[in-house]
Amino acid sequence: MTARIRITPPRLLSRVGALLCAAAVLGAPSTALAQPQPAPKADAPKYAQTEAKIVKQDDGTLLVDDKYIVKGEGTKERPYIVSWDMLISAMEDFDPRAKKTTLPGRVMMLADKQVTIEGYICFPLAIEQPRELLSMLNQWDGCCIGVPPTPYDAVEVRLAQPVVDDGKYATTGSVQGTFKVEPYLVGEWLVGLYLMEDARFMPKVLGGLGS
Repeated sequence: MTARIRITPPRLLSRVGALLCAAAVLGAPSTALAQPQPAPKADAPKYAQTEAKIVKQDDGTLLVDDKYIVKGEGTKERPYIVSWDMLISAMEDFDPRAKKTTLPGRVMMLADKQVTIEGYICFPLAIEQPRELLSMLNQWDGCCIGVPPTPYDAVEVRLAQPVVDDGKYATTGSVQGTFKVEPYLVGEWLVGLYLMEDARFMPKVLGGLGS
């Protein structure tokens, strides 16, 4: 008999969170998801954190951990501008299935700060005025085209205002909002890590909206 699989949806975003959850399921071994999973506890576990090495350079940028360049100050007027490489690097320290449970300071320094990141965009399907989206390193349409994201290379975004114009057809763009680092696990399987709240979406135009 085939085991019935029940996946608890991510904690913040309904339709967009479900997309990220689906992406995780696509990459999960069947043994990891074969048993029904309990709902997450309200008191989320507290993880150890490291301290980031931050050096302010002559041009005003920050050199983080001798490797990553961050622009800005983390404010609404001057948000941090971060790279996907920096976000993805969290997997080196935080991977609950591999018993790695330390959140690196280089991503924790972004928590509750204003952050801007540019990438591919996926809106939930069949929503006229979406207020949620996924910002991703790689292109993915939520189904068949592209590479499903991982918790390290995607950000679940809740917008301050719904997208009411042709921006909802964009496939690339930048988002700016309050960044959160909140691991969400199903068992030991990491489903989500990064959130952004009260965000603004800015479609990228390259010879045509969303191209």
